[in-house]
Amino acid sequence: STSINTARDTATNSITLTDALGYGDYLLSSSADPSSVRPSIITAVIGSPQVRVGAPTRYTIQFVNNSDILAEDFLLAVNTGSKVHIQRAEIPLASGGKMVLPKDSLFYENEDTTVVFYVLKMAPREERLFDIIVMGDPPSPSPGLKKAVFIDPVSLTAAAVVTWAAWKAGTFVVCKGIDYFGDMISSGLKLSPADQKRYDDAVKGGIPNELEQQPNKVKVFALKTVGGYVLKKTLDLAPGGSSAVQIVGTVTQNAKKIAPNLRQRIFNWFYKETGLYGVEETESGNAYQPAVSNATQKKGLLVRSWDPNEKVGPQGFGDKNFITTAARMKYQILFENKKEATAPAYKIAIVDTLRPEFDPETFEFGRTSHDGPQYNWVKTRKGNIISWVIEGIELPPNLTPPEGEGWVECSVMPKSGAASGTVLKNGASITFDMNPIIATNVFTNALDFSPPTTVMGPLAQKSTSTKVTVKWQSSDGTAGSGVESVALYASKDGASFNQVGETEADSLVVPVEAGTHRYSFYALARDNVGNVESVRPSPVTSDIVNDVEEKVAVPTEFSLSQNYPNPFNPTTEIVFSVSVAVKATLRIYDMLGREITTLVDEVKSPGRYTLRWDAGKSASGVYFYRLIAGDFVQTRRLTFIK
Repeated sequence: STSINTARDTATNSITLTDALGYGDYLLSSSADPSSVRPSIITAVIGSPQVRVGAPTRYTIQFVNNSDILAEDFLLAVNTGSKVHIQRAEIPLASGGKMVLPKDSLFYENEDTTVVFYVLKMAPREERLFDIIVMGDPPSPSPGLKKAVFIDPVSLTAAAVVTWAAWKAGTFVVCKGIDYFGDMISSGLKLSPADQKRYDDAVKGGIPNELEQQPNKVKVFALKTVGGYVLKKTLDLAPGGSSAVQIVGTVTQNAKKIAPNLRQRIFNWFYKETGLYGVEETESGNAYQPAVSNATQKKGLLVRSWDPNEKVGPQGFGDKNFITTAARMKYQILFENKKEATAPAYKIAIVDTLRPEFDPETFEFGRTSHDGPQYNWVKTRKGNIISWVIEGIELPPNLTPPEGEGWVECSVMPKSGAASGTVLKNGASITFDMNPIIATNVFTNALDFSPPTTVMGPLAQKSTSTKVTVKWQSSDGTAGSGVESVALYASKDGASFNQVGETEADSLVVPVEAGTHRYSFYALARDNVGNVESVRPSPVTSDIVNDVEEKVAVPTEFSLSQNYPNPFNPTTEIVFSVSVAVKATLRIYDMLGREITTLVDEVKSPGRYTLRWDAGKSASGVYFYRLIAGDFVQTRRLTFIK
């Protein structure tokens, strides 16, 4: 707060205090930089990989704030494939019990494959969960076959869309979910400046507070519920007439659009498309960069029936099922009195023996499928031996699922000091009455709780270019899940650092302003389980002097570059160069060699050209593009995925 007797060196991140006169204290303090210290929400889908046709299947969505800072309110989306439909959601209440959200409170117009939840802010390392109940569609019989055959895999994806990096009135801020939701709606409203201010104050300032004051301290709401609050607040601005009708229509339409937009964001993560990192402009002139903090996908198959005597745990990343230890290891043990049984099961005993990698002192019993005074569970732990025993359950044969099914939950932490790469295995045994013991599968995860590290590449000390290529090397170590993405931050002339891009590559090209400026850069990486690098690497700095117009070099050869991004949806860019004036044609063809479109067919002067192809009206698939420029002919392949 003072420049007297102090010198700040932004290149070395240091402050020097000299010749301090008199008596007293100097306090050196700092606040969290919202652009670099970001919350990371870890999601996990817990449940069977099989989705049943005609019978409900339960999944637990677990999420935790994997950071040491508060996570402001955010949106969390759950998506299923087109053949799997969400029936309801069950939200735990702080007072005990659960709140059941049926279809009509979750979706607009029966869009029952995507549901968005509004999550109130989470404390550092806080963990929450809720359940989703889904049901699969029976497949259509294949031609020539007498019965249906299940071929296509299905999946259930959960992801948190945490922050919106936004420029508002020339200031960089990190918006809360309600700001994004409110701005998306207000962009379609034609409000006067006075009404716009009233809208901002009422909607963005009041909605989270009203949600926090709800009975039973619910912390997760369906987006449709939040839309109702926004609608009520907005209608207060125009209590009647055509304005109220316009507001109702705008709020409803925008609330309907947000779910598929978030669905697209998550599938952009899945296909790793550049669009995930682009900046979108709203109609109100604000720029947003939605960030998918972490996404988890549970893959499986549609089945008519199953034997769910199995152990399931948190779905992780990759073949090793990598997870972070930020959250407790939460497991479910599923049991079933099979439909072939001749009588109800009177007594069920479940035993789970914890392996040495777990700390039994951290073990906690969780929910059960059969709760209530009529069910007498005896739950015990002796060292690393865990047991659930219930007598008098009278679980019927599973003729009409899920009447003959049940489950228990538990959670445990790995032993303190376990290294990244440690493999955790857990199985259980189930006994029905006097029948033989049934051994479940062994569920396996690998730990990764170490964030990646980044080393910046060297920059030219001086540059006359209008663009700077910033390079780095990020690593997650040999025992980690791997680097998922890297965010780049820039500072101009000693100002604070702001995020300027995010990529999966090891470099970014950053445009710089004309004139004489000093730019500094650093990058922070995030791995595939959501561990975020929090210690800044040493920034690299370059002095930019580009008052003179940059000369563009004339290409020395003909070339056709690979399109980017690839795969793409729905647009991609194709770059080609010609070294002399020549007639150039660039056409797109399908797999059968049929011409789809012509992007260029004219004489081109020497230079480098960028063309954009919008394949929105074409079918998904593989295409080819061919450049003919004089004697130069080259063909490349591109992939369009809707």
